[in-house]
Amino acid sequence: MNSILNNINIDETHLKTLLEADFHDKTEFKHIIDDFFTPQKDLNIEQIKKKMRIILENENKKNQRIIDKLQRENIVKNLENSEIISQLKKETKIVIILDNYPVHKAQLAKKACEILNIQLILLPPYSPKLNPIEQVWRIIKRELSKIYIKDETFLIQKFKSYYNEIVGNETLYEGWIKKIIKTNC
Repeated sequence: MNSILNNINIDETHLKTLLEADFHDKTEFKHIIDDFFTPQKDLNIEQIKKKMRIILENENKKNQRIIDKLQRENIVKNLENSEIISQLKKETKIVIILDNYPVHKAQLAKKACEILNIQLILLPPYSPKLNPIEQVWRIIKRELSKIYIKDETFLIQKFKSYYNEIVGNETLYEGWIKKIIKTNC
């Protein structure tokens, strides 16, 4: 790195700034590198620039924050396809009830749900009694605590059995609907 720095007019601070910067496309890399590099008498300056571009591009590819942002942008871009949107408008709207976990309120989730014809209903904060799955877990824990569990296979079998019995029980969701309506009215 020092040999490269000695052949060009860039100090280590500028180089670190370049390596730590959030660049979103390769042309931006090239433009900034070209601005920082001032050719000396050395004939290999173009080779040095090329190597620095590669280094910066590789550094940027390793930056997880940038990768995540690009993935989110691609998801939204793909979902905004006019054919997908027109097909989804014909479909029955899906309603999903969520707790207030921060991911459920993320802009990407909201945008994707809007495009996918999904309505999100967020439960009030600190309201496990309104969250139907919390009631399912509570009942399963209560039932499992009453029996001797001899091994993992037995536990899984009993869990599945209780889960299917509870979720298939109409009173569970009917009671929940009544609770949520009382709370929101």
